[in-house]
Amino acid sequence: MATIEPGQTWRDIDAPVLKACAELLEDANTFDGREVAAHTGLDEETVNKALIRLGERYLHIKVIESWGGPVDAIVRGLTAEGLEATGVWPSPEDVTARLIVLLERELDGAAVDSPKANRLTALLGAVREMGTCAGAGFIGQALLRAAGLG
Repeated sequence: MATIEPGQTWRDIDAPVLKACAELLEDANTFDGREVAAHTGLDEETVNKALIRLGERYLHIKVIESWGGPVDAIVRGLTAEGLEATGVWPSPEDVTARLIVLLERELDGAAVDSPKANRLTALLGAVREMGTCAGAGFIGQALLRAAGLG
């Protein structure tokens, strides 16, 4: 039996399969393991095993089974975690980091000790304090959209 390094399955199989699913979903609502195999260059059996591993956490799939076990997987979409892992959606960390950069840029352009600088300083401190909690991601995304940047 071959020895598998930690992270090897993710790096060499699962991550490319997940990325392929995100790309295929741009053009189709559903697809199967055959299409993912053609997109990745991996064999169909390897892809179907990866789709099943990725199911629930990263993908919305339907597994087609026969008497011998799973034979195919139909991909119907990516979960929120799958959308973040593939970069389709930004992570809360990404949103918070973007917001901090934008606030720092605005603060650099504001007159020292002006009301605007004071408000930006307070907002920047609050964003840094909140960190990447769910509320920070939501608020950050809302602020980026309100500023026309998200």
